[in-house]
Amino acid sequence: MSSSTSSNHTVTIKSTLKDITNWIDWYEEIKNYAQRIKVWDYVNPTFVETPALDGKEAVAQPIYKSPTIPSRLTADTDLSLQQWIWKSFDYEKREYDLRENELKNLANAITASVSGGMTRYIKDKYLAKDMLESLHRYAAPQST
Repeated sequence: MSSSTSSNHTVTIKSTLKDITNWIDWYEEIKNYAQRIKVWDYVNPTFVETPALDGKEAVAQPIYKSPTIPSRLTADTDLSLQQWIWKSFDYEKREYDLRENELKNLANAITASVSGGMTRYIKDKYLAKDMLESLHRYAAPQST
C-alpha cells in the first residue's frame, strides 16, 4: 500500500506496481481514482488524437466539462460588466487550480505506488499522463 500526501488530502493506492504481473489491478485502481477526481480524460494513456481529414474536424482529447459558469447578469442588476467578468475569471481560475491540484495528486500517487524495476519507466517524468503512457507502453498486455 502506497500513499501520497498533498495539502488537501492523502491518496492511498492499495496496489504497488512492482512488475508487469500486477499491472491490471494497479492500472484499474489508478484509473478509478482518476475518474473519481474527474481527471481521467486528461491522463488516459490509450486515447489517441486523430488528425483531421479533408473536410472533417479533428477528434481532440475529451475535456471534462465543469459546472456552468455564472450566467451573465442583466442590465437591471447592480453589478457592472467589469465585476461580472472578474467574477467569471475568478470562477474559472478556481476550477483550473482545483484540476491542476488533482493532477499533481495523481502524479504523486503514481510515483508513490510504483516500485522496483518499474520506477525506471517513470524516471524524469513529472506529469501523470507521461507516467501512465510510459508504463502502459511497457506493462500493459498487448492485444492481438
